[in-house]
Amino acid sequence: MSDWGSKLMSVDTNINGNILVVLGQTVFTDEGTVFDEIPNSQSLAGLSVGDVIEVSGLLNSNGQIVATYMEKRPPGGEFELVGIVSNLDVTESRFDLGDQLIEFSGAELKDFNSALTNGDQVEVKGESFNSDGELVAMIVELKKISHATDDNVELEGLVTHFESATDFDVFGTSVSTTTGADFLRGTVDDLAINVKLEVEGKINTDGVLIQTK
Repeated sequence: MSDWGSKLMSVDTNINGNILVVLGQTVFTDEGTVFDEIPNSQSLAGLSVGDVIEVSGLLNSNGQIVATYMEKRPPGGEFELVGIVSNLDVTESRFDLGDQLIEFSGAELKDFNSALTNGDQVEVKGESFNSDGELVAMIVELKKISHATDDNVELEGLVTHFESATDFDVFGTSVSTTTGADFLRGTVDDLAINVKLEVEGKINTDGVLIQTK
């Protein structure tokens, strides 16, 4: 099963109800979020500004993370971010993940078949920040899912692009429903942007997942 799996080990900078900002990434919690090692709480109420946390979750259509798991961690260690590249400046070796600036002049670029571009889904690892508040990346890894024709695929994620029931995206994969597709706990009319889905089907020759369930 595929999961975006955003993991942030970082200093929490803002808490507001069920929303917090971690290293420039907006994170939402909901009734499905599992909290671990957070004192006396199953909510963000158990956290304070300055705490170090790890978050796993699903990326929504706005590039924000809907947390499925959150754990308080001891200070120190490596910072890790997953997100979508924006405002890329190749000359200055900088880009944004959410509101966090990344400096990658000395980073190892992994799994790139071509140059880093805006819109790439990447994982960034670093241990320090420079004087401008930029995370100094040691590794920038492309996080792109690729499927071969006739692959049987199961995805879990949020709908990040929606035109119709025959044209939408889940976890970066184009999906199309079929007339005979099974819907559990819902119907085709429930499909919409940012709806959480588990999708099963087979990849066609155009790279589209043809949903069967």
